[in-house]
Amino acid sequence: MSIFQHPYYELLHCFSIHLRNTTAPKTINNNNNNNNNNNNNMRHTIINQMERVICGVCKKEMDQSKWKYHKYKSHNNLAWREGDQPLNLKDDGVVRQILNQLYKSRKPFHCEICKQQKKSVLGYLSHKSICQRLEIEVKNVKVSCTICHRKVLPVSMNSHMKIHDKPDKTDEIKLICFETNNTELDIKRPRRAATQALQMIHILGGESNIRSIFRDCLFNFRQAIKYQLDMCNEDEDKLFEFHEANRKRLRQKTKELLINKKTINNKPLFLIHPLKELKLIYMQAYDWMMSFCLEYYAQTMLFPNFRNVQPWLIVNFNVLNNYLPSVQESCDIRIVLKTTAKSKKSEEEEEEEEKKKYFKLGLFEVHNTYSDQSTIFCGGPITSLAWLPTAYDRTDQTQILALATLNVPDQQYLVGKTYKTSALIQFYNCGLLNDFESACYPFLLFGLALNVGPIWHLEWCPSGCFSESRLGLLAIAASDSFVYIYCIDNYNNNNDRGLIYFGQPVVKLELESGEEKSYFATRISWSKAKGHRYLAVGYSNGVIALFDLELISSNLLHKTSCNTHVFLPLKTFQAHLSSITGLNLGHYDQGNRWLYSSSLDRSFAYWDLFTMTKVTSSRKYGIAEALWPIQWPTCITVEEETTFNDKISARTNIKSIRDILSPDSNWLCMTSSPSGIKTISFSDWLNLALYGGNSGELTGIFAHELFNVSKKQFKNSYTRCIFSVARLVNKKKSNQMDNYQDASENFALLFEDFPSDNISTIPNSKTNNLKTVKIDKYTISDYPMRAVNKIALNQNRQSHSYYAVGYQMGFVRIGNLKFIKGNFNQTIFSFNTDYFYFTDARF
Repeated sequence: MSIFQHPYYELLHCFSIHLRNTTAPKTINNNNNNNNNNNNNMRHTIINQMERVICGVCKKEMDQSKWKYHKYKSHNNLAWREGDQPLNLKDDGVVRQILNQLYKSRKPFHCEICKQQKKSVLGYLSHKSICQRLEIEVKNVKVSCTICHRKVLPVSMNSHMKIHDKPDKTDEIKLICFETNNTELDIKRPRRAATQALQMIHILGGESNIRSIFRDCLFNFRQAIKYQLDMCNEDEDKLFEFHEANRKRLRQKTKELLINKKTINNKPLFLIHPLKELKLIYMQAYDWMMSFCLEYYAQTMLFPNFRNVQPWLIVNFNVLNNYLPSVQESCDIRIVLKTTAKSKKSEEEEEEEEKKKYFKLGLFEVHNTYSDQSTIFCGGPITSLAWLPTAYDRTDQTQILALATLNVPDQQYLVGKTYKTSALIQFYNCGLLNDFESACYPFLLFGLALNVGPIWHLEWCPSGCFSESRLGLLAIAASDSFVYIYCIDNYNNNNDRGLIYFGQPVVKLELESGEEKSYFATRISWSKAKGHRYLAVGYSNGVIALFDLELISSNLLHKTSCNTHVFLPLKTFQAHLSSITGLNLGHYDQGNRWLYSSSLDRSFAYWDLFTMTKVTSSRKYGIAEALWPIQWPTCITVEEETTFNDKISARTNIKSIRDILSPDSNWLCMTSSPSGIKTISFSDWLNLALYGGNSGELTGIFAHELFNVSKKQFKNSYTRCIFSVARLVNKKKSNQMDNYQDASENFALLFEDFPSDNISTIPNSKTNNLKTVKIDKYTISDYPMRAVNKIALNQNRQSHSYYAVGYQMGFVRIGNLKFIKGNFNQTIFSFNTDYFYFTDARF
């Protein structure tokens, strides 16, 4: 019987890592003895592959099949199994021999401590000798060269001494040119021009006179030629040559100009290159943001007239269900904490994880898997998230998150109609969150019931609205064509926790007077300039309006019987052909001049509202969302149309206000994603952009300069990290996923989080372990069950390491980036601050 017909062949094929102790016979006979021998060989091979081994260095136990990968990845082949002959790691020759063999196979070396990759043996040994050491300790380790007295690391001394052992090339050239007549030498000869130059130098070396190259010239001495040149009159040819020489000299960049301190000090810090930070966080952003708060954020109370005349009423129990989301229970979910190691887990660990059951969350229920991660089920797809702004100089104020959902998940809404269905805004108290170590245990504080259709955007007044009785002013982009501003009173009473209220707005912004309207507000931007009096609104018909909240004109302002201030816009203009997807009113020039907008018509534009003209505009793929960082005159956009073409990746782009101000005149690509990106948020304290999309991944980019930087400089300065991934689990082996209900019944969500205590435990671009995280491909024909709809980074100084993520299935997850605390304490700059001054990035 042939071995290919043997019943054990399929099992042997599964363990085809090749036989270690036995080999298969080349010829197979039909007698029974040979068959028995083959069976014994196969059984012995399978046993060898399944046996456990222990590493002699780290004492870690693993399968025999994983030993080679562990020896290379964790120890760079400098390891042995218990029971084998140990390696003498103190012998430098043995260590270098093993590393050189690994180097010849073109595999990188991995540091066991910081996981950095090195390409050469000497580079790996040098790095290992100074890894995790302070600068003073590194200086003490270095030794001095006995010849040139240069200090180098001990492992690099042999390579350094080879420099002094090299013969002088000039002596070799002279020896070849003058001491031999053999023109056919085995060694490499100098070029013909170099040989002729050396001959001329040798001929003229001993002479003191200079012979003129011109015919009939009698001046042969140096002094005579110099005297004649001083006495000669200038002619046209010489004037022309002098002019050309001056022009070439002026074109050159002299070193004196480049190192002139006055010239450098006239430029802002972020425009000087190279400006490179050695750590993760761009520390200058924190200083800039602190100075911005001191200048623009109010310490006194703003808008004292925008107060509730009558207290809010509790919604009657009989009509309460009309305002609550229709989905009362979530789909099955599971939350696990992952590591970045490539090796698979042991069988015991996998069995323990399989025993964990998936669980469901009820409406408004909060689940805390661990102290720095909370998951809330809000009842429907998340449409907006907004953190309540608190005073930057206080740490005793609780952090409150406002959010809006779709009460009916699969309901379709047209941009050419208005809606007045019931809606609910939820407010969650997350605690103080005043440092990097605070645990987050949110709970539903209260809800606000509305009859204005779905809520598409929430925006708080940036500052000056917090008091003991008032939390702040919240602007709401409703579906009935209006923008409402509510005075959110402080209902932080434990006895009234979780109640649903109904109240009247203090301000209503309307685009035009009249009853019949075929549009609704989609985006709001509250100016962060001092006073915060201006507010921009983008509508579903492509119109943008600018409102002044301190307006006193009777033509544009009136009050209703409920004491609601109704404002008409100062300016309106048709900015785009379709619905507005991104809008931001810059704080420059009192906050009412510069504005950017993006739309579903694939266009993007910066606007000068003083002259009502476009500063710059361009067309891109479908822009899902865009934002304008406070400290940078640039805009960041995200694309969502990659799902129509598998070969095109969705990109996160940077666009300057004026193309002439950027080395790359068009768009600068920050990063790309395999699926469409739906949302992005930016932290001005950390210079961090956090985005997510249809595949469920939560990715962050710690950037440095975002302005006047080329593509190459930007890629070398940013760090990309993946904090969490959402995956689909097919429960019923059914592929039906047409709507929210089918997805909830047939599939479950698996949230894989990475530990946030240390940057080394998070997949990032600096350690080249992003490829270890597998992102599941999104299919456009399926329901976007794991999609990230909205992200909100906390903009408050005392809690800027926290973020909130809203998903399509109604979940809101609040997380904390704990590793940022260590980077703040250790970040240093690689330039001398005595020659530079720190300035604000605003113009």
